[in-house]
Amino acid sequence: MRTVLMVVAVIVLLRPTSGEASAMEPGLWRYEMQTQVTAVPFTMPTITTRACLDANDIRYGVVFSDEERKAGCRFGNRQVEGQSVSYELACPGDEPVSGRFSFFATADTVDGQGLIDADGAQIQQRWVGERLGDC
Repeated sequence: MRTVLMVVAVIVLLRPTSGEASAMEPGLWRYEMQTQVTAVPFTMPTITTRACLDANDIRYGVVFSDEERKAGCRFGNRQVEGQSVSYELACPGDEPVSGRFSFFATADTVDGQGLIDADGAQIQQRWVGERLGDC
């Protein structure tokens, strides 16, 4: 269960990718995320977070914290179709984690979903975001 909660915290920092893929613009973004964990019998509260995304953040789609780097999480198998992007997450270790994500983005909005397998539990996520302006 500790792994499940850690993964939820890590995924809150996910930023949809851009570059050649989406029209997302750098700036201050607000995200609202709904998470449901199969092993948890209650609905988790919606998480709202703000993040200042620069061109580098958008290009790579995620800001790695020191904790995430130590965990060795990697993103791959990225596919782009118009303004839709999908990719996979893999975190090795004693309790490996994997996930699949997809989202649709414009310059000022993002709408995404993900499915994560962690420590025998499935985590379903849905998020929306909006660009608030410059940082």
